[in-house]
Amino acid sequence: MIRGQEVGHGPVQVANAVVFVPDDLAQLLIGVDLLSQHESTSHPDVIDQWMALADLMGKHGNPRAAIALYDELVKELAEQLGPHDARLLDAYEGIARWVGAQGRA
Repeated sequence: MIRGQEVGHGPVQVANAVVFVPDDLAQLLIGVDLLSQHESTSHPDVIDQWMALADLMGKHGNPRAAIALYDELVKELAEQLGPHDARLLDAYEGIARWVGAQGRA
């Protein structure tokens, strides 16, 4: 998710997009990245953290970052859990929710 980024208000690599994040979200990004390094993406704690982070990004006014995070999660979960897993479907729902929110912004 993030690679070699400093914490702070500024650009951060999120999935395949560079986004600007406030300091508190940058801290969460680092936490999710560290958790992902120690656990598989399919671990329930990693999935929960990743979804929470995506939703916080969207709620902080950056639906594109939320979509990028959910999209990356979809790719990881589809590969690890298969196309019919409930958590994968939850991630697709997250993409749809933030695409819809982006259209209303």
